[in-house]
Amino acid sequence: MTNSAFEPFVRNAWYVAAWSEELDEDIIARTILNEDLILFRGSDGKASALEDRCCHRGAPLSHGRMVDGFVQCG
Repeated sequence: MTNSAFEPFVRNAWYVAAWSEELDEDIIARTILNEDLILFRGSDGKASALEDRCCHRGAPLSHGRMVDGFVQCG
């Protein structure tokens, strides 16, 4: 368990993860507040973020790729 009194950032707040121009057809990996995330645009063009962990094997999703607007794990 962590002591929230020593955390330098507020956890329940909005943070800039990427500029709109950065989100093209590739997956972007970022770490925000010690959380590994992937950022991408789906087939509908909307920006999305997911935990950087495949639910099948626990491998990083950032090692995967975009296929027809969907994230495919490695």
